[in-house]
Amino acid sequence: MGRPSGLTVHLDRSGGTSAAAGWAHAASAVLFGVFVMTISAALIQRSRVLTGGAVAGVPGASLPVPVIPDADPSSESKAPAEPVESAAATPDSAIEAAGHGDATVDADLGKAGETPAGEVVSTQAATTSGLQLRIPPSALVSGRLFGRTRLQAADRTVRFTRAEGRNLFALLATTKDGVRQDLVIEHLWPEQGEHGSQHLETGVRDINAALRSATGLSTGVKFVIKTGQCRHLASAFFDIDLWRFEQARLVANTALEEDTRVQALRQMVAIHEGPLLAERDDLWCLPLRQAAARKATNAVMRLAELEHKTDPDHALDLLTLAVDRIDPYSEVLWCRIMTIHGELGRLPAVRAAFQQLTERLREVDAEPSRQARQIYRGLAG
Repeated sequence: MGRPSGLTVHLDRSGGTSAAAGWAHAASAVLFGVFVMTISAALIQRSRVLTGGAVAGVPGASLPVPVIPDADPSSESKAPAEPVESAAATPDSAIEAAGHGDATVDADLGKAGETPAGEVVSTQAATTSGLQLRIPPSALVSGRLFGRTRLQAADRTVRFTRAEGRNLFALLATTKDGVRQDLVIEHLWPEQGEHGSQHLETGVRDINAALRSATGLSTGVKFVIKTGQCRHLASAFFDIDLWRFEQARLVANTALEEDTRVQALRQMVAIHEGPLLAERDDLWCLPLRQAAARKATNAVMRLAELEHKTDPDHALDLLTLAVDRIDPYSEVLWCRIMTIHGELGRLPAVRAAFQQLTERLREVDAEPSRQARQIYRGLAG
């Protein structure tokens, strides 16, 4: 009598066989395979949920846009005990933008303006929770705070429907690190008492709604993040000129190569197209505006010194641009203009520069300092 195919029968000492054990082993293997398939299916489904799936997907994106959760999903108004004041500790710090958007539409932060000549950059790469994600250009929001304030997103104009949204966005856009909630209320709604928190939540909802509408993203995407006691913008979605200005300043102060420092200084000067948040007269804006002007002035002075070695006229062009666009009342800039003209033997230009300085200062009920007058007399004779 022949043996069944694929099954070997062994006799043990008691005269029985191990066939039953063989069949049991085969059955266990089948059950294990079913278990593995079930777990794999569950993991695949969970992966789709974590990466946004159909909830946060954007047509044309190679991978779905991340849904950035609030640090406290139970309540946007509930603040944890420990404040976080550094961008390095924020949830979106792992979703760092790799470039700038190609936004082309006017915004409505205060007054609409002309579309600037922007740089076109490919889709940004982002990383969160170990997953590689891509944010398409249509989801990038370009904000301009220098000169005429604007906010742009792809082919749609960003329009905030409430003053709370406009004011809150302007404040949060001034830093990637975020602003403590109590300071937000103190800056924007100082006399509202307990209603300040309500204004804050209204502003958050208005920003999220306006940017979702402009970018076409789903309601699962949050553009304003809460971390600890801070509120901040989800930086992966934004290209803010002030952020690039500060990054260029960091490079200019730390780069080892002179060419790299020069390029960073030029970028700072190019970005500073006018006073920071020029349309706003809020008290909290003033120190930020003055600080930005001071940093841009220092960048111009450094550039002018480098250019002066080989091309004095180019250095004069930079300084003239600075007094027109950065700080028309800066005696440091005007004195440097007079000095270079004096070195080139252009005495009429020295007198003209001092006269312009005098007229500019008269606009703010001031006059040239004793040091500026001494420099002028030493050059003009």
